Amino acid sequence: MKKIIRNIWVYIRLAWYSLFYGMEAANSMLMSQNKSNGDSSLQQTIKPGGALNDMLEENVTQEVEELREKHYRILKEADKFDPSTIIMTFDSEENPVFTANRLRKKNKTDFMKHCNVLNEEDLKIRTIQDNKKFEKKHSLLNYDENKSDLSIPLGVYDYDTTLTIERDGITPRIYIEKFVTKIVVREKEGNRAYVDLYLPTMASQFGKIDAILIANLYKMFETNNLRSDLIDFLSFEWYSDKAWNSSDVCLFKYDDIKPEYISVYDGSFVITFDCNVVSDGVYLAEKYMTKEMDEKYKVKAPKTDAVDIFALTRSINAEKKENKKEINLDTKTFRLDEDSDWFKRCS
Repeated sequence: MKKIIRNIWVYIRLAWYSLFYGMEAANSMLMSQNKSNGDSSLQQTIKPGGALNDMLEENVTQEVEELREKHYRILKEADKFDPSTIIMTFDSEENPVFTANRLRKKNKTDFMKHCNVLNEEDLKIRTIQDNKKFEKKHSLLNYDENKSDLSIPLGVYDYDTTLTIERDGITPRIYIEKFVTKIVVREKEGNRAYVDLYLPTMASQFGKIDAILIANLYKMFETNNLRSDLIDFLSFEWYSDKAWNSSDVCLFKYDDIKPEYISVYDGSFVITFDCNVVSDGVYLAEKYMTKEMDEKYKVKAPKTDAVDIFALTRSINAEKKENKKEINLDTKTFRLDEDSDWFKRCS
């Protein structure tokens, strides 16, 4: 009995050590230590050739141009429809299945009902854009993760925002673009427009920088004095992303910025700027659109430069089958290759 128990204990220890040994081996295969910055990166192998390899080498080939144009065409067309009618279910094998009774086009009036904007002058609204934040890896040495990211010096951000502001060499106390929640453009006469920046009126529970910003905004609202380094801008711009009344990848840029007034509306501070319109939603992917590709899409022309390895393999196999003959002798069948020396001698 003692021997049996001892053997069972040995097997359990072997299984336990083997488990962690296998986990360590798999981790060493997938992850490798990056000595340049001290972090771990996933090692992937990419098969050479094709449009992906050309894009990595910055070679603009016909296949790359077609791939870019296809991407932007799909992006622009998909933005016209409302995906809320699509329902995801699972089949008997637990595979996702997407169904839609009707894929309706986006209704701009429904969007405006749920997006309240300040417009006392009853001007035409050009577009509404959320100021989204895009996280990126910081490049600071000895960066303290517990430290607020708002204390990062000028030019080095822990994340990017949709709104980009250009200043005249002034280092503001607070980068206001990090707190803007929404951007609204209202049209004026001539080449001018009102650009409204929406900012919160309530600070977070543990936020210090946002509390200081809100205190400054409240002081500006009470005194009606807009002279501040917080809103001293040369220009600002952004690229549309799921914006109202605008396709994606469109550039909006404004300069000659003059602060007009600050208001409180729907739980937000609204700072209104009178601006000169530099770019009113210019579609940046238009340079990838060509008339030749329009004709190809109409007639469904095949690719010319791209090589389909599977189609090429099928054609080679078909040629090999055509070069083979069958000879029936009684009940047996022999396949002879015309290119073989034995077949040539027999012929």
